[in-house]
Amino acid sequence: MSEATQKQPRKDKQNASEKEANAQERPAGMIPSAQEDEKAVEARSTLTKEQEIEEALNCPCIQKMKEGSCGEQFIAAYRCFLESETEPKGSDCVEYFSSMQKCMVEHPDEYDLDSDTDESDDFGLGDEEEH
Repeated sequence: MSEATQKQPRKDKQNASEKEANAQERPAGMIPSAQEDEKAVEARSTLTKEQEIEEALNCPCIQKMKEGSCGEQFIAAYRCFLESETEPKGSDCVEYFSSMQKCMVEHPDEYDLDSDTDESDDFGLGDEEEH
C-alpha cells in the first residue's frame, strides 16, 4: 500500500472535522441538519442536572415571568418542576405553584389569569377585525 493511500482515511477524518466546525459557524436562522441536531441532543445529554436547570431558567421565553413581581415564586416553582422526579411530574411542587398563583392574583395588572374571557392573541395575530 502506498503512503498516499494510507493517508487518505486521515484526510477524510480531517474533512469531517472541518465540516463540523463549519456547521457551528452557520448563519443564524439556518436550519440544522439531522446530524447536527443529534449532536446538540448529545451535548445536552452530557450536561449535569443542575446545568440543564440553569439552561432552562436562562431561556429568553421566560424572561418576562422571571422579572415580574412574582419572579421569585415563578423561579422556585419552575425549578421544583424541573427537578421533580415524581409521577405525575411536578406533583411534589404544589406549594410552590400555589405560592406563585397567590402572587399572580395579587398582581392582576401584570398577570391576566382570566383567559376564558380574554379574546386577545399573545402573538398579536388576532388583533385585526375579521371581515
